[in-house]
Amino acid sequence: MTAIKVVTFNTQFGGYDDEGLGAGHRWRGQVEFLKTLEADILALQFSGCS
Repeated sequence: MTAIKVVTFNTQFGGYDDEGLGAGHRWRGQVEFLKTLEADILALQFSGCS
């Protein structure tokens, strides 16, 4: 049997500090973290404001 790793992650404002309008340092950090998980399937949730 083959196992797969499924990861779901809430990016909180797309990884930005101010609803996606500012510097993206949080997003870059999240990307580096997600890479370490080595997921086969990655589902990203976005909880920004409209």
